[in-house]
Amino acid sequence: MLDIASNRIKKIENISHLTELQEFWMNDNLLESWSDLDELKAAKSLETVYLERNPLQKDPQYRRKIMLALPSVRQIDATFVRF
Repeated sequence: MLDIASNRIKKIENISHLTELQEFWMNDNLLESWSDLDELKAAKSLETVYLERNPLQKDPQYRRKIMLALPSVRQIDATFVRF
């Protein structure tokens, strides 16, 4: 698990080497760009992400875009993904 919540972070970077990452908590930051999720694509075991209260959450397709970018994710912001 990597918990970097509430740190005013604007970009996901330098974590693509964490290939065994299962949980990523980056809620309450300043993330705006969907392309930043590319840093998490190597984490094939990633099941849980918390990105709530970031500017990108305002996107009406927020959950769908996370599911498309990170297909292994089963839980987004404490809510299970429904298929």
